[in-house]
Amino acid sequence: MNVSLDQIRAFLTAASTNSFTRAAATLCLSQPALTMRIRQFENNLRIRVFDRNTRSVQLTRTGRELLPVFQRLLAQFDAAIANARNLADTSDGVVRVASLPTVAGTMLPSFISRFRERFPRTAFVMKDAVNSRVRELVRNEEVDIGIVHHEGRLQDFDVIDLFEDRMLAVYPVKSPLAKTATLTVNVLVRYPLILMDPQTSVRALLDKALIAAGQVVTPACEATYISTAIGMVRAGLGVAVVPSTGVDAELYPDVRFRPVEDAILVRQICAITRKGSRLMPVASCFLETLTSQFECARKARPARGG
Repeated sequence: MNVSLDQIRAFLTAASTNSFTRAAATLCLSQPALTMRIRQFENNLRIRVFDRNTRSVQLTRTGRELLPVFQRLLAQFDAAIANARNLADTSDGVVRVASLPTVAGTMLPSFISRFRERFPRTAFVMKDAVNSRVRELVRNEEVDIGIVHHEGRLQDFDVIDLFEDRMLAVYPVKSPLAKTATLTVNVLVRYPLILMDPQTSVRALLDKALIAAGQVVTPACEATYISTAIGMVRAGLGVAVVPSTGVDAELYPDVRFRPVEDAILVRQICAITRKGSRLMPVASCFLETLTSQFECARKARPARGG
Protein backbone atom coordinates (compact mmCIF):
# COMPACT_ATOMS: atom_id res chain seq x y z
CA MET A 1 0.00 0.00 0.00
CA ASN A 2 1.44 3.36 -1.06
CA VAL A 3 -1.08 6.06 -0.18
CA SER A 4 0.30 9.56 -0.76
CA LEU A 5 -0.57 12.86 0.88
CA ASP A 6 -1.85 14.15 -2.45
CA GLN A 7 -4.27 11.23 -2.64
CA ILE A 8 -5.47 11.82 0.93
CA ARG A 9 -6.04 15.52 0.21
CA ALA A 10 -7.95 14.63 -2.92
CA PHE A 11 -10.15 12.20 -0.95
CA LEU A 12 -10.87 14.67 1.85
CA THR A 13 -11.58 17.58 -0.50
CA ALA A 14 -13.93 15.53 -2.67
CA ALA A 15 -15.68 14.26 0.46
CA SER A 16 -16.20 17.79 1.77
CA THR A 17 -17.55 19.14 -1.54
CA ASN A 18 -19.42 16.06 -2.81
CA SER A 19 -18.13 17.03 -6.22
CA PHE A 20 -15.04 16.09 -8.19
CA THR A 21 -15.40 19.30 -10.19
CA ARG A 22 -15.38 21.56 -7.12
CA ALA A 23 -12.65 19.48 -5.47
CA ALA A 24 -10.46 19.78 -8.55
CA ALA A 25 -10.92 23.56 -8.57
CA THR A 26 -10.10 23.80 -4.85
CA LEU A 27 -6.88 21.85 -5.34
CA CYS A 28 -6.01 23.67 -8.60
CA LEU A 29 -6.15 20.41 -10.56
CA SER A 30 -7.88 19.34 -13.72
CA GLN A 31 -10.84 17.06 -13.12
CA PRO A 32 -9.13 14.08 -14.83
CA ALA A 33 -6.11 14.57 -12.57
CA LEU A 34 -8.31 14.59 -9.47
CA THR A 35 -10.21 11.53 -10.68
CA MET A 36 -6.90 9.74 -11.21
CA ARG A 37 -5.79 10.50 -7.62
CA ILE A 38 -9.06 9.22 -6.19
CA ARG A 39 -8.76 6.05 -8.29
CA GLN A 40 -5.17 5.52 -7.10
CA PHE A 41 -6.30 6.11 -3.51
CA GLU A 42 -9.00 3.46 -3.83
CA ASN A 43 -6.69 1.02 -5.60
CA ASN A 44 -4.00 1.40 -2.94
CA LEU A 45 -6.55 0.78 -0.17
CA ARG A 46 -8.30 -1.91 -2.21
CA ILE A 47 -11.65 -0.44 -1.28
CA ARG A 48 -14.20 1.89 -2.85
CA VAL A 49 -14.72 5.16 -1.00
CA PHE A 50 -17.11 6.97 -3.38
CA ASP A 51 -20.33 6.10 -5.19
CA ARG A 52 -20.38 8.14 -8.40
CA ASN A 53 -23.14 9.22 -10.75
CA THR A 54 -23.48 11.89 -13.37
CA ARG A 55 -24.65 14.53 -10.88
CA SER A 56 -22.70 13.95 -7.65
CA VAL A 57 -20.43 11.71 -5.66
CA GLN A 58 -21.27 10.27 -2.28
CA LEU A 59 -19.14 8.51 0.28
CA THR A 60 -19.63 4.81 0.64
CA ARG A 61 -20.11 3.37 4.10
CA THR A 62 -16.42 2.50 4.21
CA GLY A 63 -15.56 5.99 2.98
CA ARG A 64 -17.59 7.54 5.81
CA GLU A 65 -15.76 5.38 8.35
CA LEU A 66 -12.36 6.32 6.94
CA LEU A 67 -13.09 10.05 6.65
CA PRO A 68 -12.39 11.04 10.31
CA VAL A 69 -9.31 8.80 10.39
CA PHE A 70 -7.67 10.56 7.45
CA GLN A 71 -8.83 13.97 8.68
CA ARG A 72 -6.93 13.40 11.93
CA LEU A 73 -3.86 12.10 10.11
CA LEU A 74 -3.74 15.09 7.79
CA ALA A 75 -4.31 17.54 10.65
CA GLN A 76 -1.45 15.99 12.62
CA PHE A 77 0.83 16.11 9.59
CA ASP A 78 0.00 19.76 8.89
CA ALA A 79 0.59 20.63 12.56
CA ALA A 80 3.98 18.88 12.50
CA ILE A 81 5.00 20.85 9.40
CA ALA A 82 3.88 24.11 11.03
CA ASN A 83 5.90 23.32 14.18
CA ALA A 84 8.97 22.48 12.11
CA ARG A 85 8.68 25.80 10.32
CA ASN A 86 8.37 27.61 13.65
CA LEU A 87 11.51 25.89 14.90
CA ALA A 88 13.33 26.92 11.76
CA ASP A 89 12.19 30.52 12.11
CA THR A 90 15.12 32.73 13.15
CA SER A 91 12.81 34.84 15.29
CA ASP A 92 11.21 32.00 17.22
CA GLY A 93 12.36 29.08 19.35
CA VAL A 94 14.48 28.25 22.39
CA VAL A 95 18.22 28.86 22.77
CA ARG A 96 19.94 26.66 25.36
CA VAL A 97 23.23 27.96 26.70
CA ALA A 98 25.63 26.60 29.31
CA SER A 99 28.32 28.95 30.55
CA LEU A 100 31.01 29.54 33.10
CA PRO A 101 29.33 31.34 36.03
CA THR A 102 31.62 34.37 35.66
CA VAL A 103 30.28 34.99 32.16
CA ALA A 104 26.72 33.82 32.81
CA GLY A 105 26.28 36.27 35.66
CA THR A 106 27.87 39.35 34.11
CA MET A 107 27.95 39.59 30.33
CA LEU A 108 25.39 37.13 29.01
CA PRO A 109 22.23 38.65 30.56
CA SER A 110 22.69 41.96 28.75
CA PHE A 111 23.41 40.16 25.47
CA ILE A 112 20.27 38.07 25.87
CA SER A 113 18.23 41.17 26.68
CA ARG A 114 19.39 42.95 23.52
CA PHE A 115 18.80 39.83 21.43
CA ARG A 116 15.24 39.53 22.70
CA GLU A 117 14.58 43.14 21.75
CA ARG A 118 15.14 42.01 18.16
CA PHE A 119 13.51 38.59 18.55
CA PRO A 120 10.99 38.84 21.43
CA ARG A 121 9.56 35.35 20.88
CA THR A 122 12.91 33.72 21.58
CA ALA A 123 13.17 31.95 24.94
CA PHE A 124 16.43 31.12 26.71
CA VAL A 125 17.48 28.27 28.99
CA MET A 126 20.65 29.18 30.92
CA LYS A 127 22.83 26.75 32.86
CA ASP A 128 25.90 28.01 34.73
CA ALA A 129 28.49 25.36 35.50
CA VAL A 130 32.20 24.64 35.79
CA ASN A 131 34.21 24.11 32.62
CA SER A 132 34.01 20.31 32.51
CA ARG A 133 30.26 20.31 33.11
CA VAL A 134 29.65 22.83 30.31
CA ARG A 135 31.57 20.60 27.90
CA GLU A 136 29.52 17.60 29.00
CA LEU A 137 26.23 19.45 28.45
CA VAL A 138 27.24 20.44 24.92
CA ARG A 139 28.61 16.98 24.09
CA ASN A 140 25.33 15.35 25.20
CA GLU A 141 23.29 17.95 23.25
CA GLU A 142 21.54 19.10 26.41
CA VAL A 143 22.42 22.65 25.35
CA ASP A 144 23.12 24.28 21.99
CA ILE A 145 26.04 26.53 22.93
CA GLY A 146 28.68 26.40 25.66
CA ILE A 147 30.86 29.23 26.96
CA VAL A 148 34.08 27.78 28.34
CA HIS A 149 37.74 28.38 29.07
CA HIS A 150 39.76 26.99 26.16
CA GLU A 151 41.99 24.41 27.84
CA GLY A 152 43.21 22.78 24.65
CA ARG A 153 41.02 19.70 25.05
CA LEU A 154 38.17 20.59 22.74
CA GLN A 155 38.61 18.08 19.90
CA ASP A 156 34.95 17.05 20.12
CA PHE A 157 33.71 20.58 19.50
CA ASP A 158 33.58 23.38 16.97
CA VAL A 159 35.24 26.34 18.68
CA ILE A 160 34.92 30.11 18.28
CA ASP A 161 37.29 32.26 20.32
CA LEU A 162 35.53 35.17 22.01
CA PHE A 163 37.94 37.12 24.22
CA GLU A 164 40.79 36.91 26.72
CA ASP A 165 40.00 37.01 30.41
CA ARG A 166 42.90 38.17 32.59
CA MET A 167 43.15 37.17 36.24
CA LEU A 168 43.01 40.02 38.76
CA ALA A 169 44.46 40.29 42.24
CA VAL A 170 41.91 41.57 44.76
CA TYR A 171 43.20 43.30 47.91
CA PRO A 172 42.06 45.96 50.41
CA VAL A 173 42.62 49.59 49.51
CA LYS A 174 45.18 50.03 52.30
CA SER A 175 47.12 46.85 51.52
CA PRO A 176 50.89 47.22 50.90
CA LEU A 177 50.16 45.72 47.48
CA ALA A 178 48.78 49.11 46.47
CA LYS A 179 52.36 50.43 46.44
CA THR A 180 53.79 47.49 44.52
CA ALA A 181 54.68 48.51 40.98
CA THR A 182 54.12 45.09 39.40
CA LEU A 183 51.99 42.25 40.71
CA THR A 184 53.29 38.77 40.01
CA VAL A 185 52.63 35.34 41.45
CA ASN A 186 55.89 35.58 43.40
CA VAL A 187 54.64 38.79 45.01
CA LEU A 188 51.19 37.43 45.84
CA VAL A 189 52.49 34.35 47.66
CA ARG A 190 53.92 36.64 50.37
CA TYR A 191 50.32 37.24 51.48
CA PRO A 192 47.57 34.90 52.69
CA LEU A 193 45.81 33.69 49.55
CA ILE A 194 42.10 33.16 49.10
CA LEU A 195 41.76 30.58 46.35
CA MET A 196 38.79 29.45 44.31
CA ASP A 197 37.38 25.94 44.44
CA PRO A 198 39.76 23.31 42.97
CA GLN A 199 37.15 22.32 40.36
CA THR A 200 37.09 25.78 38.78
CA SER A 201 39.14 26.79 35.74
CA VAL A 202 40.35 29.86 37.68
CA ARG A 203 41.93 27.64 40.32
CA ALA A 204 43.44 25.39 37.63
CA LEU A 205 45.12 28.40 36.02
CA LEU A 206 46.48 29.72 39.31
CA ASP A 207 47.80 26.29 40.32
CA LYS A 208 49.55 26.07 36.96
CA ALA A 209 51.11 29.52 37.46
CA LEU A 210 52.26 28.62 40.98
CA ILE A 211 53.91 25.43 39.75
CA ALA A 212 55.65 27.33 36.95
CA ALA A 213 56.96 29.83 39.53
CA GLY A 214 58.17 27.03 41.81
CA GLN A 215 55.76 28.02 44.57
CA VAL A 216 53.83 25.77 46.91
CA VAL A 217 50.92 27.48 48.66
CA THR A 218 48.50 26.45 51.36
CA PRO A 219 45.42 28.64 50.93
CA ALA A 220 44.29 30.74 53.85
CA CYS A 221 40.72 30.30 52.62
CA GLU A 222 38.87 28.72 49.72
CA ALA A 223 35.64 29.92 48.12
CA THR A 224 33.29 28.57 45.48
CA TYR A 225 31.81 31.90 44.43
CA ILE A 226 33.69 35.04 43.46
CA SER A 227 31.43 37.21 45.60
CA THR A 228 32.42 35.08 48.61
CA ALA A 229 36.12 35.43 47.83
CA ILE A 230 35.77 39.21 47.56
CA GLY A 231 33.85 39.25 50.85
CA MET A 232 36.77 37.46 52.48
CA VAL A 233 39.17 40.05 51.08
CA ARG A 234 37.01 42.85 52.47
CA ALA A 235 37.13 41.13 55.86
CA GLY A 236 40.94 41.22 55.79
CA LEU A 237 41.42 37.47 55.38
CA GLY A 238 43.86 37.69 52.48
CA VAL A 239 44.33 38.36 48.78
CA ALA A 240 42.19 36.70 46.11
CA VAL A 241 42.75 36.02 42.44
CA VAL A 242 39.59 36.25 40.33
CA PRO A 243 38.73 36.55 36.62
CA SER A 244 38.10 40.02 35.25
CA THR A 245 34.74 38.92 33.83
CA GLY A 246 33.54 37.94 37.27
CA VAL A 247 33.63 41.35 38.94
CA ASP A 248 32.12 44.78 38.71
CA ALA A 249 34.77 46.88 40.40
CA GLU A 250 32.39 49.79 40.97
CA LEU A 251 30.45 47.67 43.47
CA TYR A 252 33.48 47.31 45.76
CA PRO A 253 35.02 50.73 46.49
CA ASP A 254 36.92 49.39 49.51
CA VAL A 255 39.03 46.93 47.48
CA ARG A 256 41.25 47.17 44.43
CA PHE A 257 41.47 44.94 41.36
CA ARG A 258 44.73 44.75 39.42
CA PRO A 259 45.94 42.40 36.70
CA VAL A 260 48.50 39.80 37.72
CA GLU A 261 51.43 40.10 35.32
CA ASP A 262 51.79 36.47 34.38
CA ALA A 263 51.16 35.11 30.89
CA ILE A 264 49.68 31.93 32.35
CA LEU A 265 46.99 33.87 34.21
CA VAL A 266 45.03 34.72 31.09
CA ARG A 267 42.30 32.38 29.94
CA GLN A 268 40.84 32.28 26.46
CA ILE A 269 37.07 32.29 26.62
CA CYS A 270 35.37 30.60 23.69
CA ALA A 271 32.02 29.40 22.47
CA ILE A 272 31.67 25.72 21.67
CA THR A 273 29.11 23.64 19.82
CA ARG A 274 29.04 19.90 19.27
CA LYS A 275 31.32 19.07 16.35
CA GLY A 276 29.39 18.60 13.15
CA SER A 277 26.03 19.54 14.66
CA ARG A 278 23.79 22.04 12.93
CA LEU A 279 22.24 24.67 15.17
CA MET A 280 18.68 25.80 14.70
CA PRO A 281 18.59 29.22 13.01
CA VAL A 282 17.68 31.09 16.19
CA ALA A 283 20.62 29.54 18.10
CA SER A 284 22.95 30.16 15.18
CA CYS A 285 21.87 33.79 15.06
CA PHE A 286 22.51 34.17 18.79
CA LEU A 287 25.96 32.64 18.43
CA GLU A 288 26.79 35.16 15.71
CA THR A 289 25.62 37.92 18.05
CA LEU A 290 27.90 36.65 20.83
CA THR A 291 30.87 36.53 18.50
CA SER A 292 30.45 40.15 17.49
CA GLN A 293 29.56 41.61 20.90
CA PHE A 294 31.65 39.87 23.56
CA GLU A 295 34.90 41.68 22.88
CA CYS A 296 33.21 45.08 22.77
CA ALA A 297 31.41 44.46 26.05
CA ARG A 298 34.59 43.34 27.76
CA LYS A 299 36.46 46.48 26.72
CA ALA A 300 33.58 48.62 27.96
CA ARG A 301 33.94 47.23 31.51
CA PRO A 302 37.51 47.90 32.63
CA ALA A 303 38.44 46.78 36.09
CA ARG A 304 39.33 49.45 38.59
CA GLY A 305 43.04 49.85 39.12
CA GLY A 306 44.93 50.23 42.37
